[in-house]
Amino acid sequence: MFDQKFLSNKLDKFVALLDIDAVVEYEFFDQEDSFLIKVLFKGDNLGYAIGNRGKNIQSMQYVLSLMLKSLLKNEGEHSDEDVSKVKIIVDIGDYREKQNQKLRKMVDGKIDDVKTLGEYIDLPPMQASERREVHMYIREIDGIESESVGEGKERAVRITPAQEEEEA
Repeated sequence: MFDQKFLSNKLDKFVALLDIDAVVEYEFFDQEDSFLIKVLFKGDNLGYAIGNRGKNIQSMQYVLSLMLKSLLKNEGEHSDEDVSKVKIIVDIGDYREKQNQKLRKMVDGKIDDVKTLGEYIDLPPMQASERREVHMYIREIDGIESESVGEGKERAVRITPAQEEEEA
């Protein structure tokens, strides 16, 4: 769908401006409903680049997404619909992966509670990327469903027992 060499070249220019002492790798995934680009920084002592609670990662991801989507639109070879399918994930020193593991561990405990009590449980408010991770994780578990509830910064995931389908 997108020229990976072109994207890598543009990503290299952006990453050089960041001046982060790390090895940077790009992974491209042409999926059914999106084109995922992972930008992975690997190295030692990268806490300064991660920021407090991953704020720097979120900021980099946001700016990088805006920049790449603007470049792709201006290039003129892709429709707005195609460009809107581009998703970028930045991870520094496996921070996101470690956070996702902690998140899954917390969700596992809540899933056990939902199964035991037979009632829904709301998780604490989360960022969109965390909610997406929870939904994708729960999708793989039989007997459990999830939905997002709330608005703005109070948006959270509700874990519920799966609704049994009625037979006709």
